[in-house]
Amino acid sequence: MERHRIQKQLVNLCLGELAASITFVIVFLYTLRITLRLSIDVVMVYPFSMLIFILLQGSFYWFYSIRKINDKIKNRGMFIKTYRFLRLLDLILIAAYPFIIVYLFVSGIVPILRIENFIAIFMYFFCVGEYVNYFYIRLSYGKLDDIIKLIKLKNLRSASLYKELNKKDI
Repeated sequence: MERHRIQKQLVNLCLGELAASITFVIVFLYTLRITLRLSIDVVMVYPFSMLIFILLQGSFYWFYSIRKINDKIKNRGMFIKTYRFLRLLDLILIAAYPFIIVYLFVSGIVPILRIENFIAIFMYFFCVGEYVNYFYIRLSYGKLDDIIKLIKLKNLRSASLYKELNKKDI
């Protein structure tokens, strides 16, 4: 019974992250390009692409977790190596973005005061939040007490993927 409940929750998480990825692409293209007629350039595409990339990693992690509880995964080594690499790659991509936009602003390639830049910066911080949520500290909670702890930065829980990547039994 408990296993079934956990599996159902993992399926919801997996499909939720996948649906979020697809929905963000549709909303991004439709709202920003068609409805608002905003220009879509590297300033916006870069953080948006990082966000989708991280959400897809999350979806695959939850899929991996479903397979793991069903005993269909015997060797975690490849998963651990892949996700440790992805964690590093994500960090490099996240760290590079501020340098890229500063270069674009300073060189005059992209004007600084545009609504697109503010949307891009919001997406960037959302991406950073998702990265932290998956690879370090769980930022999503369902109970009010947990949300209050998060706001006070007390008794924070480690992310599931963080625990998985730091297990010693590879």
